[in-house]
Amino acid sequence: MNKMNSVSTSFVPDGKTKYCFLFGASIEKSLSPELHTKWFQIENLNCIYLPMPIRTVELFTALLLNIVETEGFIGGNITAPYKNSVVNMNIFTMTATVHAIQAANTIYQDNRGNWCLDNTDIFGVEKSIQHLITKEEKYYALVLGGGGAAAAALYNCSEDKNCLKTFCFTRNPSKTIACFPFLMQQRDVETHFLVNEELEKTIEQISQDKVKLVLINTLPIGFATNETNPYALYVIEQALFKIKKNNIFYFDMIYADTMAISFARKNKIKAINGKKMLEEQAKKSFALWRNQLIKS
Repeated sequence: MNKMNSVSTSFVPDGKTKYCFLFGASIEKSLSPELHTKWFQIENLNCIYLPMPIRTVELFTALLLNIVETEGFIGGNITAPYKNSVVNMNIFTMTATVHAIQAANTIYQDNRGNWCLDNTDIFGVEKSIQHLITKEEKYYALVLGGGGAAAAALYNCSEDKNCLKTFCFTRNPSKTIACFPFLMQQRDVETHFLVNEELEKTIEQISQDKVKLVLINTLPIGFATNETNPYALYVIEQALFKIKKNNIFYFDMIYADTMAISFARKNKIKAINGKKMLEEQAKKSFALWRNQLIKS
């Protein structure tokens, strides 16, 4: 057999190829390029998705100003540390969500040719929570972390009519509130210092109502195999002391199973990592770029 015939044909870009980029600082382990490349191939689209590592916000801004003028660019994703800085660029129209949380993860072009910013992470959080509990169930949300990754969780839960209250635990509550002004307008969101004493008090308070508790970790701790997230483990332990296991749910935004996830599952708590969120927000971004849904 001719060896050339046994080799599968790989995608080769041409002059008509449309392209998307993932903009960020440390993106070498990102799963997004593989995910979107697979979808482009499944849908037989002449498109390519490439990682674009950028060292500084100045380079990021300068690059975007030029890249939106190129003919083949149809959009992209933005990750840390540029989700907040991109909203300061006056070349984009912001959705109401982006305006509220002052963070964006998706660049796309609307039907009138305007470049826009959206935050599909919120959709990813919503779908992840729905994977744990049904749409109709009432629940409390306890969010670990108050940085950029927490914005989507805090906004989604504050807008969800089934979320009775959201508790945010952060190292600097004042800074978190300053970064996300929408928190000041939400009566059902509390910010606390990320310390064990505050976590314990809140778990005790939540346990009085006997409703569902969704624990959401947004801290970038626990990705390494032997790395422990002490706050996640502590809050799961405290919840187990005070709340029935079938009323506790754990969602970790880290894409791999962490020690906290393993601990939760060992104790019969339903737990998921961040892959569900990644896939759902990516589907939403894909739909904005290509005006079609991914069902797989």
